[in-house]
Amino acid sequence: MPPFISLLTTVRALLAVLVLGASLAMAAQAQEPPRLSAEQREQLWHTLAPEQRQQFWQGMTPEQRLQLWRSLTPEQRRAIRDRLTPEQREQIRQRLLEHRARANELGRAAATGPRLTPDERRALREQIDEANRDLERERNVNERRDMRPPRPPQERRK
Repeated sequence: MPPFISLLTTVRALLAVLVLGASLAMAAQAQEPPRLSAEQREQLWHTLAPEQRQQFWQGMTPEQRLQLWRSLTPEQRRAIRDRLTPEQREQIRQRLLEHRARANELGRAAATGPRLTPDERRALREQIDEANRDLERERNVNERRDMRPPRPPQERRK
């Protein structure tokens, strides 16, 4: 491996440790840790050791965790799943089942909103068609107006 690549890797790892250390120190002092962009979080994640990843993961919001999980390759996800204990797998399965049960309770109508009757759909289509015709008429008038040659100054009156 060329020396500059190993130096770059070392610098990244040191930077990751510094940022993580600063975040943990601020958390210990009850201060808000610095906000990292999604790209910075992903780069940091890939430079951390497994123990450091675990600490970093615990400080992330659910949205940040989801974003990071989605950024992993299928192979990386599989490797993480393979390291889970049976208890952890059961906890994840229970959370998924609870989430699905809540979604089913809400029902499809709550997720999609109220359905229109056939008459309401027809009326809505007519309104959309009419609005499109109005827009087309206005566009044509403006195009014709733009194509006319300008009037000489003496013809311009009130």
